[in-house]
Amino acid sequence: FHLAFVLTIFAIAANVCLRRRVHFPDLELKGPLFLLLGCIAVSLIYTPNQPEATVSFVRVSCLILFMYMAQIMIDSKQAVGAVLWSMALVSIGGAGMGAYQVITGQFHLPVKVITALGGNVPRATAMFHNPNIFATFLMSGILPLLAVLLNYRMPLWKRAFFLLAILVGFGGLLASFSRSNWLAAMIGIVVILWLSRQLRYLFIFSIAGLLGILALKEFVPFAEYIFERFVSIFTIFEQFGQVGRTSSTARVYLVIASVSMFLDHPLLGIGWRAFPKVFSEYAPPGFPHWSQVNEPHTVISMILGELGIVGFAAIVWFIGRTFWRGMSSLPQMQDPYLRAVLIGMIANFVAFQASQSFNGDFSNNMFWFFTGMLFAVVRLDEQARDV
Repeated sequence: FHLAFVLTIFAIAANVCLRRRVHFPDLELKGPLFLLLGCIAVSLIYTPNQPEATVSFVRVSCLILFMYMAQIMIDSKQAVGAVLWSMALVSIGGAGMGAYQVITGQFHLPVKVITALGGNVPRATAMFHNPNIFATFLMSGILPLLAVLLNYRMPLWKRAFFLLAILVGFGGLLASFSRSNWLAAMIGIVVILWLSRQLRYLFIFSIAGLLGILALKEFVPFAEYIFERFVSIFTIFEQFGQVGRTSSTARVYLVIASVSMFLDHPLLGIGWRAFPKVFSEYAPPGFPHWSQVNEPHTVISMILGELGIVGFAAIVWFIGRTFWRGMSSLPQMQDPYLRAVLIGMIANFVAFQASQSFNGDFSNNMFWFFTGMLFAVVRLDEQARDV
């Protein structure tokens, strides 16, 4: 991220000088984002975790700038295409690396919860430090490619390559063993089919996915564990509190703790990044402390507890404004290619909300990049209509 951030700054500077560019797109999210940054900045005064909170504040500020720079840089259909093709190539490479890690058992990072349970099932991370972040990255590449594949006519070889990237990407997603991102990807696919008016294909996707899982169960190492984790998505309530559902159970307790923090500090919260510092005081009875989890895993509840009702209003405003911008612009899109990409961006945004409800990865680089790309795609079509 740091390399991409610095290179983007230099690229924009070169672009401005060479093209003598003086007009820049409006930051349409400045209201909710500045309110959010203001809440974080004020909370630095009273948070019990000030050093980490300060670093996090700088990172969030850089991510918002990164999002805006994505809007600036993606200023043509060629730039949009470059992003999609890059994601296709990187998804294939990352998913291939992840599959290799699971098959060979090398260079993997078992999750702490699995280690605490005495298990040693490897979870693919490719070059990421966390399997859930790796899965989120693959998901963010798969959904736009699928949206373009279903909604835009391309030469056969391009369609074949996009399909290959999607299938390989799904393989890597499975190798991550990330249930939250499996669920988020499924939600994203439903959104794509709904916006594409092709919900009739949902049955086909469901059958193909089920057959793929059953095939993996028979022929791929650790596939039995993949199958069990997939099924466990739908049994969270009936198995709540059981040792085998420690991860899911802990996430529910973490949300309860956030709500308790909010009730004690309703206006401005307990302070940014204060959750891990004070969690031991708010942990509900029955929380599995041996799971070594003390970080919030749900973005909305985290912000409610750490930034209070003001920060909560800012994040809801941000989510609602972004989703409304995409949905309200979709019926007016005239360029079929940009329309297909926008469907992918909306699906990505919705899928990220689902993922962040279980992983709490608010500082995910791809989330902010694709949020900026959503606004860039809308602007490109608007400019084409104005010409």
